[in-house]
Amino acid sequence: DAAFDLGATASSGLSVSYLSSADTVVSISGSTLTILRAGSVSITAIQNGDAMYDTAAPVVQDLLITPLELMVSGAVAENKEYDGTIDAVISGAAISGVLPSDDVILLGADMGQFTQSDVGTALEVAVAMSLSGADSTNYSLVQPSGLTADITQKELILTAADASREACEANPDFMIDYEGFVDGEDESVLTEAAELSCAADESSSPGDYDIVVSGGAASNYALSYVNGTLMVTPDVTSPTLSVHAIVVQLDEQGNGSIVPSDIVLSADDNCAVTDTTLSQDTFTLDDVGNVNVEVTVMDAAGNSATELATVTVNGPTAFGDWSMTVSYTHLRAHET
Repeated sequence: DAAFDLGATASSGLSVSYLSSADTVVSISGSTLTILRAGSVSITAIQNGDAMYDTAAPVVQDLLITPLELMVSGAVAENKEYDGTIDAVISGAAISGVLPSDDVILLGADMGQFTQSDVGTALEVAVAMSLSGADSTNYSLVQPSGLTADITQKELILTAADASREACEANPDFMIDYEGFVDGEDESVLTEAAELSCAADESSSPGDYDIVVSGGAASNYALSYVNGTLMVTPDVTSPTLSVHAIVVQLDEQGNGSIVPSDIVLSADDNCAVTDTTLSQDTFTLDDVGNVNVEVTVMDAAGNSATELATVTVNGPTAFGDWSMTVSYTHLRAHET
């Protein structure tokens, strides 16, 4: 408040002087009191008398100087994108009414806190501003109220990771790369999982196919999608082949033969085996003993695999003994 007159009077009509208990709180010049700062002080009125009047009994009055109340104006809580925190940004906050000669600073004018970290609209924002400066104790601050703001969804980009495989193979397990999660969060915060699909299957020709990511949901995130590419390359994988040794018994005419199924244990290929050939499939008396037979399998793309199998060729049975018996019998009959 402005300086004012203390207004004490004495019945004697003599002048009154004043004494302050705290010169740092108020100053007194004559009968005029000037407020210096907030605080409490006792003012004593004194009349010392003269030749005609005795000294009057001092009169004490207590004076309370309350801090000047300052209001914050212009404060606006800013909307923000979800970041996993309750931190809020305040703009435009200012105070007015500070005396020109006083050193008073508004602290925390740009900071606030939402009542929740999740997405929402018209969320209440609390502030805790304060005063600083050499003369700040002479003022009190009324916090701004009724501040609200929105927390909007953060963009989360779901990208289908590129993949590749050979023709005729099954599609690999497709993966999603996520971009935009706030610190400490991952796909576990999704309330609905995203899906991946691709038009290519085992019968698809070599080429590029879209890997499409879709669906999914998360309350704090707005989902956007980027397709990936499945590269189906030509089949260059050779078939797998396993063979085993067999025994071939020549017939009475000295002939024998085999087919691939006799000698192939297993043959497989991602695009299926289309042809199986043997380097030799018929045998005669000239082959009696062990013969190495090349077994070759081939797929539709021309990839092949070859393995050696041992074929043990046995000559005919009983043919030689029967001839000798007949000759011997004929000889005895002739001699007789």
